[in-house]
Amino acid sequence: GDKYGLMRYWFDKFEQRLKENNQDRKNNNVYFVGDTMTIADLKIFAHFVHFINGTFEKLFAISRNIFNENGYRQIQALLDRLYNEPKIKLFMSEFDQRLSQFENEMREKYRKKIYGNKIVLGDF
Repeated sequence: GDKYGLMRYWFDKFEQRLKENNQDRKNNNVYFVGDTMTIADLKIFAHFVHFINGTFEKLFAISRNIFNENGYRQIQALLDRLYNEPKIKLFMSEFDQRLSQFENEMREKYRKKIYGNKIVLGDF
């Protein structure tokens, strides 16, 4: 069977929607609604970015090139456009920094501390 199963069904729907909005309606950009970025594009990006940034490749062995490899050219074009949008790039960079800082703070706060023969968790 198809290794992507239900995902392929939805990828097909999203690809078709992008084709309808962009080719059939002769819009110049690759977006879900109209000719400019909307919340619909951002919602899809927020979920699909994990495919192209390698997160799902590490977790589930799903290729970060899944869209190009499976003929989803419109989806890939949308993701590329949004991934390279300056405000989105800045947000993702700042988010990654904040997440890293939080993880480091939590690691420090809850690291194991050894006193004598006892392991103690947390701060004193």
